[in-house]
Amino acid sequence: RVASQMLSRKVAFSKVMIVIGHEGIPRDVKVVSVSKLARESGRSEATVMNDLRASGHRLMVPSTLEKALDERERELLNGSAASPVRIRGKPGTIFLNPVEEGAQR
Repeated sequence: RVASQMLSRKVAFSKVMIVIGHEGIPRDVKVVSVSKLARESGRSEATVMNDLRASGHRLMVPSTLEKALDERERELLNGSAASPVRIRGKPGTIFLNPVEEGAQR
């Protein structure tokens, strides 16, 4: 039992999320180990993620951000999109929109 508890404390921090803050990409993007935060705070990973979302952060898995940025790059190179962009939408969905001149960020 003691060995099991010690091993559970040393398991790799497997759940890693990209956290996008209020200033958006590229100014406010962080890689966060949700597993590590949960372990250090004694909370569940789901609670840590819900707390981050409740404070206005957008969470996504690295592959989702990579796909969104790749698509945006293709649009920019093809001339079918403007830059800079803002990510908005419900958790789990991504909408990339040009930031309008004078728009609130």
